[in-house]
Amino acid sequence: MPERIEEEAKNLAGLAPLPDGPRLEVSGDYSVQGGTIRLEGRWRDRSDGREGTVEVRREMRSDPRRLAAVQREFALRVLGDALPGTPALAKRLGNALREQGLLAEAREAYRHGAGSGSAEERAGLRFAEGFVSDEMGEREAAAEAYRRALEAAPGHREARVNLGLSLLALGRLDEARAELERARADAADDVEPLLHLALVEESAGDRERALARLTEAVRSRPHEIAPRANRAELLLRLGRHREAREDFAALRSEHPEFLPALLGLGYACAALGERDLAAAHLKSFLSSAEGRPGLGELAERARTELQKLEGG
Repeated sequence: MPERIEEEAKNLAGLAPLPDGPRLEVSGDYSVQGGTIRLEGRWRDRSDGREGTVEVRREMRSDPRRLAAVQREFALRVLGDALPGTPALAKRLGNALREQGLLAEAREAYRHGAGSGSAEERAGLRFAEGFVSDEMGEREAAAEAYRRALEAAPGHREARVNLGLSLLALGRLDEARAELERARADAADDVEPLLHLALVEESAGDRERALARLTEAVRSRPHEIAPRANRAELLLRLGRHREAREDFAALRSEHPEFLPALLGLGYACAALGERDLAAAHLKSFLSSAEGRPGLGELAERARTELQKLEGG
């Protein structure tokens, strides 16, 4: 286990101002009791005589990636105990914990690390804290972490966008709109805030304004998938099926690998009474989607729509 600690120290050498020379003496041991692995590390700082002990207990699993993450966590905890106030250590520790699914502990590691370092480092750790809070479904905590990231680095674009999304999830639409408008102003060539602003407008019940946001995004990035796909979906919800079909057809022509465009064409054609064409698009989607990961739910929707067409 000392080898892993040494390896992590070398990995960190390019990320943080670690002390020069072999200052730390480290040793470690592990034992397995039932389904639990116990790791114990001891360290001593030759320069000032400080020393300490760190223990980690985790449930054993057969997944080798999890075991590797546990070993990384252990090594980083030993180094963090010996070298407090090193943001790069806190970030790597949080990442190792998150990889194990230990989100609450990962969040605490990020939060603790944000107490020191440069403004950029503190903002990065607060952003990571907010991201994990989002994963935990704790939107208020996420919003607070993103605000703290912006206090440290007001130009942190991702933190401002995510703050807007957290506020949207909390139903605080005016605040969400304000943050996303600012993100848009800070990076006029970035369409992501526009896509999220469309969600805010639709949540506020103003679908026409949402459509205007998406049209602006399409004009700004006419060849990207997300702006046109989002607009096509909204046009379907608005019952403007011919316009939706045009957008889906453009996506299919320019991005044939984007299979949801086939599904959208099927829906639009079905709504326009073009049953044979709709069925052909849906069958093409199902054939192309077979065995593709992440498309199971869309494939089920396509089968349901196809059954309606063929049953009618």
